[in-house]
Amino acid sequence: MNFGIDVDRRADAVVLTPLGDLDLAATPAFRQTIIKVLADGDDRIVVRLSSVDFCDSTGLGALIGALKRVRAHGGELVVCSLSQPLIDLFVLCSLDRVFTLHDSPEAAIAAVGVAAA
Repeated sequence: MNFGIDVDRRADAVVLTPLGDLDLAATPAFRQTIIKVLADGDDRIVVRLSSVDFCDSTGLGALIGALKRVRAHGGELVVCSLSQPLIDLFVLCSLDRVFTLHDSPEAAIAAVGVAAA
């Protein structure tokens, strides 16, 4: 499957929705999108994973790298809309302790608004 990222700029945050597997082939595009969003001055980012069916270790690494990059810019990154297999993966890898997981983009946007305030 081809990989793409839907970028939805909202008043309080940018919602990024990866479309396709978040794996070795997709991570360069994901990283470049994070870099561009930060360069555009947006530092409150929500990654909506509702369209991601598969995420490998490279994809997890890209998410962690994005979190570090965003925080280095004084911003916040949260994830939302994970399928049960992705939730299980995050818990298995203890990433539920690193990322705040939200059910919806609206809940995630509210969280990054509070975290950035």
